Amino acid sequence: MNQPAAAHGRDLPAERPSFVSPLPLQRLRFTLRMAAPVRLPAWPGSALRGLLGHGLRRTVCVTGQRDCGACLLRTHCLYTRFFDVHVGLADACCSRGAVPHPWVLDVPWPSPRALAAGDRLAFHLMLIGDEAAGQLPYLVHALERAGQRGLGPGNAPFTLTAVDQETVLGLGGWRTLYEAGGEGMEALASVDVTPPPAAGSWRLHLVSPLRFKRHGRLVGPREFEPVHLWRLLRDRWAGLQACFAAMVDGLPADVWSSLPAEALSVEALQWRDWTRYSSRQRTRMQLGGLVGSLRVDAGAAGAVWPWLWLGQWLHLGKQTTMGLGQYRLLPEGRA
Repeated sequence: MNQPAAAHGRDLPAERPSFVSPLPLQRLRFTLRMAAPVRLPAWPGSALRGLLGHGLRRTVCVTGQRDCGACLLRTHCLYTRFFDVHVGLADACCSRGAVPHPWVLDVPWPSPRALAAGDRLAFHLMLIGDEAAGQLPYLVHALERAGQRGLGPGNAPFTLTAVDQETVLGLGGWRTLYEAGGEGMEALASVDVTPPPAAGSWRLHLVSPLRFKRHGRLVGPREFEPVHLWRLLRDRWAGLQACFAAMVDGLPADVWSSLPAEALSVEALQWRDWTRYSSRQRTRMQLGGLVGSLRVDAGAAGAVWPWLWLGQWLHLGKQTTMGLGQYRLLPEGRA
């Protein structure tokens, strides 16, 4: 059942320097098969996040309370620790007051808008930290239950057909952990998260809208500066490490002593609006952000390069659990 490794459109050097990530990372691929036709929004991240959330809450909630904040089990509940982190983790692990989620959603872009019965839809989920990885069976069961509830405006039912693990981060090497109708689920294997050498020119593609604020206002193409991206990356790693790092000394402090603004230059940035419907607030919300590309001098990035490389699967900015803030690095000259 193992599938061949895929290079995601980039040719990387065979020799890669040794690197140890302070965060245990597991990238998984979930494949759904539709049992009925469905029409998806242009960006299905919100729908897939809601699908997983509803399924997980139905799977693990034992009190049936509507308000998780008033629940006696809130600090021990898998649902709150995954989806309502301000309730589940409070500020115990993050003095900044913004507690990160232990997972990131990757959705295909561009995504298919219309799926017929029998069509398949695949998306990726990055689990961050040992606790999140250890709860994978609950997530699988949650998606199985969510298939009965259905996807999209018409609640089209589906089947979870397979869950695969990427064994070399960013390079494929997928191995099947679970198949519908199979017996049980394989254990997660160790993952190689070593980045390529810090050399050459790369293009950084902002795949999904990057949303962040400076001085209380969303930053647009005119206000964006390369140093903003380094600050977002630094803060992202700091928050995740504070909550989910496997090693106390994981992220060397001197990595961020100097942010290499000269290593980044803007090629083309634009603002892309994205609208989602919030069932909780019963209103449509505008969630636009920056898309486009920047050029990266990997050598000039220096010690920050490995963290930029791994940041591709951690995303930056706001609404990362809906798939926003996703970027990809490609060697110069590759589309």
